[in-house]
Amino acid sequence: MEATNQTTTNEIKRTEKQGTAKTDKQPEKVESWVTAAIDVLESAAEILVLADVPGVSADDLSIHLEKEVLTFVGKRKAASWAYKRSFVIPRDFDFDAISAELDAGVLKLHIPRRANARARQIPVRTT
Repeated sequence: MEATNQTTTNEIKRTEKQGTAKTDKQPEKVESWVTAAIDVLESAAEILVLADVPGVSADDLSIHLEKEVLTFVGKRKAASWAYKRSFVIPRDFDFDAISAELDAGVLKLHIPRRANARARQIPVRTT
């Protein structure tokens, strides 16, 4: 995926917060939090967040959106710690269309732009 709008990607990285949002499914007996390594890729259509969460199953993963703050928490089996990461998502993205998938220890969060927020070419007419 080619980066087309570096400004939004930089906004997400700059406004990233640690541990600010509550999740419905907090892992039990967590003694410490580990910041998951991420990559943020941006295209004209979406932002794709790739998070390394090895050893976490889909059942032990919680993703929560509260206002503009997207938080994910994932607890490894038999570990006293959990991965946790929170981001502030700019308002020109479609919060209702966010999707997630887990594949081989990598969480993929797809955050699509609102259709009316996508860049478009404006034709110039002559009179």
